[in-house]
Amino acid sequence: DIMGPGTFARCLPTIRRVMEERISLTCEEHFPALGRRYRLTTVPLSNGFVTTGEDITEIRRTEDALRETEQRLRLALRNAPISVAAQDRDLRYVWAFNQTMSSINAMLGRTDYDLLPRADADHVVAMKRRVLEEGIELTERLWVNPPTGRKFLDVFWEPLRDDSGDVIGVASTALDLTAMKVAEDALRESEAHYRTLSDTMLQGVVYQDREGRILSMNPAAEAILGRSRESFLGANSEAHQNDTLREDGS
Repeated sequence: DIMGPGTFARCLPTIRRVMEERISLTCEEHFPALGRRYRLTTVPLSNGFVTTGEDITEIRRTEDALRETEQRLRLALRNAPISVAAQDRDLRYVWAFNQTMSSINAMLGRTDYDLLPRADADHVVAMKRRVLEEGIELTERLWVNPPTGRKFLDVFWEPLRDDSGDVIGVASTALDLTAMKVAEDALRESEAHYRTLSDTMLQGVVYQDREGRILSMNPAAEAILGRSRESFLGANSEAHQNDTLREDGS
């Protein structure tokens, strides 16, 4: 009556094996009448058997909630340039998702020294050791060189704690900024090249905004106009004091 006919029917083969083979067996069953899930262990006796039950309802509910949370996290991060991972106190990876440095299976159970060049690993391990030992959060932007190619990451490290508050590992969140960094460096290089060209050319060049305000000028323009760049900055080129003479005298 407690187990219900369906549950008893599923357990009956287990009970028969216990009695026939004289072995102990464990199974999990849901008791609909109680609305609970139990781990049942059946042990043979000389004249029958005894079954003990452990209520694992809350454990399974917690596991289901964690599984649902992880599924939502996977959906949220699937198309985002964000990697997350967890390491134990030995800094071995115990969980990872959406990784760009290596496949997840290749990371689990390994350390940063297995995944990165020595110099890179020395640096990130030193940061993680601080998190472990001091219980603090750290963040840094850095280049790393995994086998999948050089990457520029914005990394956040924080301590993982147990129910007692003791630090049991390190959690890492990394935002891949490689494309942005490469574009910034290319723009900076282009600007430096253009600035060098502008500064060394013989023709005068004056830079203005849409309203005609002077933003900058090159050294040749200063020499041609006979005034320093600073005296022009912010002024409107149409102002009377900035009048110039053309070669024909007009």
